[in-house]
Order: sequence, then C-alpha cells, then structure tokens
Amino acid sequence: LLLKMKAEIRLAFELTPVMLHNMETSSHRGCMPETRTEWIAEILAWACSDSAQSIFWMNGIPGSGKSTIAQTIAMHPDILLMLVSHIFFKREKTSRHDILKLIAYRLAERNAKIASEVASRLNARTLTVRDTFVKLILEPLKAAEESGLLQEPIIIILDALDEYGTSETRVQLMQLFSDDFAKLPCRVRFLITSRPEADLVRALSSREHVKERTLDVHTEESKRDVSTFIATEMKKLVPAKSSVGFKWNEM
Repeated sequence: LLLKMKAEIRLAFELTPVMLHNMETSSHRGCMPETRTEWIAEILAWACSDSAQSIFWMNGIPGSGKSTIAQTIAMHPDILLMLVSHIFFKREKTSRHDILKLIAYRLAERNAKIASEVASRLNARTLTVRDTFVKLILEPLKAAEESGLLQEPIIIILDALDEYGTSETRVQLMQLFSDDFAKLPCRVRFLITSRPEADLVRALSSREHVKERTLDVHTEESKRDVSTFIATEMKKLVPAKSSVGFKWNEM
C-alpha cells in the first residue's frame, strides 16, 4: 500500500528519477578532517535539539565554504538517518519544478502516515505556493505529529537557495520561510545555505524561528582551516621519494 501511495504521489507531482537526481546531487566535497569543526558541531547540536528554531540559515560570500559544510552535514553519520532530502540549487541546471512538492514526496517516502495524508490531498486545490505548503507539507506533518508518528528529528538541506529562480519568482516562497515555517513541528529541521541576497535577508534575518549564522572568512577558525587545507594539499605534492634532507614537514 505504501509503495502504491508513493508511486501515485510521484506521478501526480511529475517527479522523474532524472529530475530527482539533478536536484539532489552536489558536486561539492565535504570538509577536510579537522576543519570547520565548530560549525559542524553547532549544526549537529541544532539538528538534534528541540529548539523552536526550525531553520538554520548559514549565509556567506561566494567561496566561503557554505556548500562544503552542507555536504559534510549531509554525509555525517549522525545525520544520515534523519536526512530526508539534500537539494542543491544551481541556476543554470536546476529544474524549475516546485521544490515544495519534491519535499512533500521525500517526506512521504520516509513516513507512512505522511504518505497517507499527502495522498489524500492530491486532488486538493493549491492555487498558491502557501496552499501547496499547507496542504502537502504542514498538515501532513502535523497529522503525523499528533498521531505520535513523528518521534525522530528529520532534516532537509536546501543548499545555495539564492540560485533558485530570482528574487521576483521567490516572493511567495520567501514569505513561507518568513512566517509559515515557524508552524512546523519542532522535530522538522531545514538547513539553508545562501548568499546574503536582499530577499533572503528580509525573509530570514531576525526571525525567532531562524538560527542565523554568517560564515566569515576572516575569523581565526577560517584562517586555521585554510592553513590546514594548504598544508594537506602541499603534502600531496611531495613525491614518494623526496630529496633527502628536505624538511617538508616544516613548510
């Protein structure tokens, strides 16, 4: 029955394996060992907590390491069992498909009660982005919570959200993040990374349900991590039989 419901939902949402692969595949590697340790620890603590902050928004300039950290979190053994979807946006490749329906489908895959609730709403009128969120995500999650079937934390990663459409096409979605995401069950977590684009700042900054953190490349932690990266990459350049007496380790 669950397989049948999932198939019906996938068909109704027009989700194909290729589309899912394209939207949930990142080319980024994870962090090197012993780097970004403070960031990783903070995100893991948030993900496993009962905090009312349903969104962890990590913003920063291009190249500051946001997607690398997100990839590390997605691969972390403490997160793997919680991870519902890791959506990676890339402006020139990302499908313009409704990401809310993708999220609803992945939630239905994870939880039979959510699948039942989503399947029962497939014919519901969803005239706006908010209608879609309420009918296909919020209400099914609330029903699962009230039934006692939402015990474990679940996490969804939206990586490089600023690459999804434009500020004009994101208006309704940003309104959701600003207001309606505060109504999500406390077990539901969204890790969002983006550049500090104006519309994202307006939607996510200074909101009680958002834990906002800026990845500053000038901090001591960032400088230390860059030094670790350089040292590691330099060691890879050392030939198997380096010149005798050359003190590579002191570079």
